[in-house]
Amino acid sequence: CFKSPYHMHRAAWAISRLVSNGAVEPVHALLLQYINDAGLFKFILDAYSDNDLLRIRDLRALSSFVNMVKESDLSKPAIRLADFIDEINTKTEHGMSLSGSLVTMTQQGVRVFTAHGSKGLEFHTVIIPFCLQHKNWPMRAHTAKIPLPRDLFKTREKAQDKNSIKELSFYDETRLFYVASTRAKSNLIYTASPTESAISSSYLSNAGLISPESESQVREEEVIRSSLALSDKEDPFIGTEEVLNDLIANLTLNPTSLNNYINCKRKFLYDNVLMLPSTKKLGLTFGNCVHKALEETYGVFMRDNRFPDFEFFKEAFDRELLYQGVDRSINSACARQLETLSRWFQKEAIKPVKPISLEKKLSIMVDDDITFTGKYDKAELVDKDKRLVRVVDYKTGKPDDHIKRIEAGEKDLSSVECEGYYRQVIAYKLLFDRHKAQNKGFKVSQGILVFIEPVNTASKKYGIEKGAFVNKVIDITDEMVGELEEVIKACWKGIKSLDFDKLPEFDNSMNRCAGCDYKNICWD
Repeated sequence: CFKSPYHMHRAAWAISRLVSNGAVEPVHALLLQYINDAGLFKFILDAYSDNDLLRIRDLRALSSFVNMVKESDLSKPAIRLADFIDEINTKTEHGMSLSGSLVTMTQQGVRVFTAHGSKGLEFHTVIIPFCLQHKNWPMRAHTAKIPLPRDLFKTREKAQDKNSIKELSFYDETRLFYVASTRAKSNLIYTASPTESAISSSYLSNAGLISPESESQVREEEVIRSSLALSDKEDPFIGTEEVLNDLIANLTLNPTSLNNYINCKRKFLYDNVLMLPSTKKLGLTFGNCVHKALEETYGVFMRDNRFPDFEFFKEAFDRELLYQGVDRSINSACARQLETLSRWFQKEAIKPVKPISLEKKLSIMVDDDITFTGKYDKAELVDKDKRLVRVVDYKTGKPDDHIKRIEAGEKDLSSVECEGYYRQVIAYKLLFDRHKAQNKGFKVSQGILVFIEPVNTASKKYGIEKGAFVNKVIDITDEMVGELEEVIKACWKGIKSLDFDKLPEFDNSMNRCAGCDYKNICWD
C-alpha cells in the first residue's frame, strides 16, 4: 500500500465511504460495500494462493461474519455502525465469541479439542501444546471452590489428607494425558516453551522425549518467507480439491442453483458452494417483498374466501421491506415501484384464482444420490376430473426479454441460451409430480409465469403490447421433465468432478458477467 499512491488513495476512499455512510446505512449494506470497495475477496484469493486451507477458510470466515451481521440487522433493522461496534465491544469485554461454521468435521484442517472432549475420537496427527509442569500437564491441584460430597464420586477413591488428594489428582491428570496422547493414529507432537517460572512437563521427561541437543533451529526469516510466498497459479482453486469435495458432500440442488451452474460454473462455486455474501439488490429485495405480500393476500383468500384489497397487500409489503433492512435508496425505490404495482393488483383482484396450495417447498431424490429441492409460489386446479394442476411463478422485473427468449429462444434445457424461467417451471413439475405427499394423485400440466410489471416495448412478432401485463403459459410434458432430469444428472456429475471453471472471457451481458456480484474477483 505505502509503495503505491493508487492503493493508498483507494484505501482512503474505501474507509471514507464506510465512515461517511455509517450513520445512515444498515450495517450489512455498509460491510458489503466495503468488501467490494477494498477488493477483499480478490485479496484473499491472491494472498493465500499457496495455502489451500487458509484460502477457503478466510473466504468462509468472511461469509460467516457477514451472515452474522445480516442476522443482527434483521433482528434490529434500525441498527447503525456505531451501535453495532458497541455490541462487538460488549461481546469482547465479556469474552463472548463471534461464532460461525468455517470447516466441517471431514475436511482437512486443525481442530481444537479439550482432552476430555477428544475422548473416543481419532486423528491422523495430534498436537498437545503447553506441556509445562504444574501449568497444564500436569495441572497443579486446586482446592475445590464448591466441595461436593464424596458419595457423589462412586468410582473415585476417597482420600482424607492433602498428600493423598494431590496424589489422586496427579493420577487423574496422568490418565487424562494418556487419553489425549492415544488419540493419534500416526503422528504425536508435544510442545513446551519453558521459562524461568515454568519447566517442561515431567511426563515428557519420564518418556525420554526431552533432548535439547536434538532440537533443530529454524531461522525466523525462513519461516516468514515461506509463509508469505505467493504462487503464480492462474486459477486460485487449484489444490483445494479435498476441501471442495468436503463442501459439496451434502450439497443440494434447486432450480436457481441449477441455472447458476449452467450459466456460469464459477459463479455456482462462489454463490452455492462457498456461499460468498453479495450486496442486496433492488430487484431481489422488491421481489422478496412482493412474494411475501402475495402469500399473505392469497392466504386470506384461501381461508376466508375473501380477496383482500390493495391496502392489505401494501401493509404486508411494507412489513417485509422493514424486515429486509435495506439502505435508503433501495427502500425508496421499492416504495416507488409499489405504487406502479397497484394497476397489476387491481387487474388481479377482478377474477382471482383460489390456490390449492401456497409457497410449498418440496424435496425429492434424483438418481438416488442427488437431492433436488424447490419452492413454487402457488398451485391452482386446472381439471379436477383429470386431476391436473398448474404451478404459478410470480416474476418481478420487465418481462420483454424473458418472453422473447421463451417464444423464439433455445429449448435445449442444457444450453446456456435456454431461458432460465422456462427451465424453472419444468423443475416445478418434476418436484410436484414426484412428491406423493404433496400431489395426492394430481399432476402438473402447465406452468404460468405471471409478470407483475408491464411490458416495456411493444412487439407484434411476440404479441405483446407496451404497458400490458403478461401471463406466459407454458405447457409441460413428461418428456420435458425427463430431459431436465438428464440435465440435473449431467450438472451433478460436473459438480462432483469439481468442474468450476470460469468463463473463457468476460461476457458483457447483464445475465452473465456484467451483472454478476463476483465479476471483480474473476476479472481485474
